[in-house]
Amino acid sequence: MIEFNEPVPFHLTRNLQAFFSHFGVEGLIVLAMCATAQAVVSPKQSQHLWHHLAMFFRDELLSWSWRRPLGMPLAPVSLKPVDFKKKVTTNVDHVIGRIKGIAPQYISEEVWFCL
Repeated sequence: MIEFNEPVPFHLTRNLQAFFSHFGVEGLIVLAMCATAQAVVSPKQSQHLWHHLAMFFRDELLSWSWRRPLGMPLAPVSLKPVDFKKKVTTNVDHVIGRIKGIAPQYISEEVWFCL
């Protein structure tokens, strides 16, 4: 969530896709990503993840503010401390929300039998 935002989709190279085979790409990688997401957003780990992501985004936003994207003036973009903290928090919350979106949800047995 910065001014110069460019999406980067997830792609495997042809060599990696051949190495993992169809079974690996459609099965094992998806299962591994879901299990990792579920482990990372567990209550014990979520606070650690938040702090690590905050450090990552803080460093990235600091380095981004000193780089000159195409079409931007030569002077570095100055962010107020309050705005900077808000950008870091927004980015971290957005990433954690996306991780929670791919993590499998637990369905209790009572609900399962009601379906």
